[in-house]
Parts: sequence; structure tokens; C-alpha cells
Amino acid sequence: MTVTVGDPLLDDLLQKLMARPHIRDLFRFDLVGFEVGSVTLGLDHRPELGHAPGWFQGTVTTAIAECAAAMSGATTAPDKDSLTLQQTIHFVGAARGDRLIAEGRVIARGRTISTTAADVYVMRDGARHLCGTLTMTMNHRALQE
Repeated sequence: MTVTVGDPLLDDLLQKLMARPHIRDLFRFDLVGFEVGSVTLGLDHRPELGHAPGWFQGTVTTAIAECAAAMSGATTAPDKDSLTLQQTIHFVGAARGDRLIAEGRVIARGRTISTTAADVYVMRDGARHLCGTLTMTMNHRALQE
């Protein structure tokens, strides 16, 4: 699925980020939606992603949160490289269900430093349940050719 917002630079950036091997091949995250300052990713449960049937492993929950938070920060600086300086995740509920959804957003945007966050929900019995929240500090710098 291709999701666009009509800004060629932003659309191109998100398509390139989603094509990275760890997102495309390892996790297979879905790009659910995005706009400047926010990105939503999804991931259907597969047996290799959990430690018990129907449960997502913490590393998977962290990975989708990290990608959503980092990608949301990148949408505010599509012409720059972004580097994670710090991140913290808090698990607040069981990641047991059929699908993870991570909603990333920019909290504060500076000239070179941004703070982003992501909330991770698990879909279970037709309802969303919060299972993790992540904060991240990012550095944006000129593209390295």
C-alpha cells in the first residue's frame, strides 16, 4: 500500500524509509498513515514475533515504536539525516493480540534537536489497548553524500 500526502519530498522520504531492509524484510511494518510531524505504523502478529502464541515480544514492540517516533521526526526535516540520541520505552500493558499499531508524533522541534514520542497499541477483541509508550531525542544534520 502506498500512502501519500501530496508533498513530493515528504512522500519520497517515507517511501525510502519504508524500503529499508529491517522495516521491509525483517519486521514488515505497514505504513498506515503520515503527515508532517506524525507517522502511524502497523504490524500483524506472526508466530516468529512473539514469545508465546498471540503475544508480541518486547523487542518488536520497541522496534515499531522507535520507527514511528523516528519517522515522525524525519517528516519535519526531510532534507536532513536524523540520528537518535536517546530513547526510553515504558511497557504499560500486555502486548497480546492480533496487531500492533504505533502512533508516532513530534513533541518539540528545534533547529537541530527534536523530541518525539510513540504510543503502541495492540488490537485485541476488536479494541485498542495501550501496551507501550516511547520518547526519543533526535539530532537532525545536513545530508551526508
